[in-house]
Amino acid sequence: MTLFGPLKLPSRVLVLTTTALLAASAWGLGLTHAASPRSTRATTAFARGGGFRRDPLPGPYPALVTHIVDGDTFEARMRIWFGLEKVTLVRVRGIDAPELHARCAAEAKGAEAARSTLRDFIAGRRVLLREVGVDKYGGRIDASVWVFDPSAPQAPPENLATLMLAARLVRPYHGGKRHSWCTKGAFAAMVTTH
Repeated sequence: MTLFGPLKLPSRVLVLTTTALLAASAWGLGLTHAASPRSTRATTAFARGGGFRRDPLPGPYPALVTHIVDGDTFEARMRIWFGLEKVTLVRVRGIDAPELHARCAAEAKGAEAARSTLRDFIAGRRVLLREVGVDKYGGRIDASVWVFDPSAPQAPPENLATLMLAARLVRPYHGGKRHSWCTKGAFAAMVTTH
C-alpha cells in the first residue's frame, strides 16, 4: 500500500522485487557461505555488476499457504525479513502436474486429482521454502517445498515433491521440454516408472 492507494505492478516486477528482497535477506543474515563455489561465483558476479539473479537462494524461508492454484503451484505468504512478508506464487521444484486448462479429458481428470492432493498436503499449513529461484515463465518463484505433519509436530518436514510423486499424480520435472499428458499411456507410464 502506498501513500496514495494500492501499488499495482506487473507480476514480473513483483517477482524480481521478491527475488531481490530474498537475496538481500540472505546476504544480510549471512546465509551465503564464502567457502562454497556457488557463493564465490555469486560474489564474483555481483562484484562485476552482474548479480546472481538465476542462482537459487538457499533459504529456508517460512511461508503460510493461502491458496492452491493447481497440482504444482500454490500461493503463499513468505516471511523474507523481520516484519516483512510477501505474497507470491510458488511452483514446486522437481515435479510437473497435469494442467487444469487440459487438452484432453484424461489430463483434466489428472489435474483435478493432483490439485486436490496438493490441497490435502498443504492447504492452510506452514511450509519451508528452500532453493528459491525465479521461475522461467515469470510471475512466480520455484522452490523446494518442505511440509510439516500437523499430527506429528516434532517430526522433521517432508519434501512435497517426494510426497506428490509417491501419490502418482505428477511426474518428475527438472527443466527442458515437458511432454503431453494426452499421449496414449502418458498416465500409465508415469505410474509404472515411479
